[in-house]
Amino acid sequence: MTNKRDIFDSIVERMIQIDAQRAKAYRVPVEQYDVNSGSYENTSLEDIQKYTIEQLKFWTEDDFAVSFRRMLTLEQYRNAEMAELYSQCIIAGPVDYMEDLFRELIQKGVLGD
Repeated sequence: MTNKRDIFDSIVERMIQIDAQRAKAYRVPVEQYDVNSGSYENTSLEDIQKYTIEQLKFWTEDDFAVSFRRMLTLEQYRNAEMAELYSQCIIAGPVDYMEDLFRELIQKGVLGD
C-alpha cells in the first residue's frame, strides 16, 4: 500500500521530470551550473526570454503545477523539509538558475555588466 510520503515523492519526481522536459524544449540547461556549466555557455537571450515567459504561464495556469505550488506554499510553514523544497522549487532555485544564465550572457558580452 502506498503511503502519503510515497505519493508526495512521486509528485515531486513528476515536477522534476516536467521541468527537465520544459528546459529541453526551450533549449535552456537542464542540469545545475555546477554539474554542467558548458550547457549554460550555449544558451541565448531569446531562449531565456521564451522559457521565462512559458515558465510563468506554466506555474500560474497549469493545474498540476498550480496545485503543487499551493501545496508547497502551505506546507512550508509546517515542516522544515517542505520549507527547503519550497525555496528550491519556487524561490532560491529559480533565482540561482537565472543568475547563472545571466552571468554567462555577461561573460559572452551579450549583456553589459
